[in-house]
Amino acid sequence: MASYRAQFETVLGAVANPDPVATAALLLPDELPVSLGAPTTRFAELTGRALADDAVDVALTVTVGVPALQSDNVDANDRAFSTTFPYLATPN
Repeated sequence: MASYRAQFETVLGAVANPDPVATAALLLPDELPVSLGAPTTRFAELTGRALADDAVDVALTVTVGVPALQSDNVDANDRAFSTTFPYLATPN
């Protein structure tokens, strides 16, 4: 990350006058922490989601804000998930 920090600060300093050092410290390092021992839920911190969760409907709900009104009308995968990594179903 150190190799990107100076470049990041230079670019940020040229855009809308943010504090480049503070912004770089906020955004770097760019990591995704995960709590492997916790159950997956849609809105819990650091637990991610299950493969069967309807990610598009969740994104629509977060974007629009009213759960009952948003759906892509695709409620489930039509193929079984794999039992080996990466656990995804075969593509259509």
